[in-house]
Amino acid sequence: MQWKMVVTTAIIFLLIAESIYFYPSNANHLPSYFSWRNINGIDYTTPVKNQEPCPSCEAYALVAILETLVQYKVGYPFGCDLSEAHLFFCSGGTCKWGVDIKNAAQYLVDYGVPDEGCFPEMHRKCDLPCNL
Repeated sequence: MQWKMVVTTAIIFLLIAESIYFYPSNANHLPSYFSWRNINGIDYTTPVKNQEPCPSCEAYALVAILETLVQYKVGYPFGCDLSEAHLFFCSGGTCKWGVDIKNAAQYLVDYGVPDEGCFPEMHRKCDLPCNL
């Protein structure tokens, strides 16, 4: 689990650093349509997941964005599957209240997120301890 967390964290930092310095020189040259599902015929997105029963859409959204960016950065879709449950519970989320997206995003930047196999999906009606 440890090496996957380190690799994920490194990729996150690279993506964030790159996005901070990206400024389109001329917005008139932006495409009229863009989709991560079709970049030169390649779909870089990951499958949609069911967040029930916890109100965890923030964690699912952040992880889906990261999975898509990782696959794009690598250059091909390889089935990147990161743990929404880890991000949700370890950044302070509860099944009663959900999670604050700022806390979840900051946790993602500070610690990364492991592979789904390290902390599987949370289709339970109870909170889980953060097992770092």
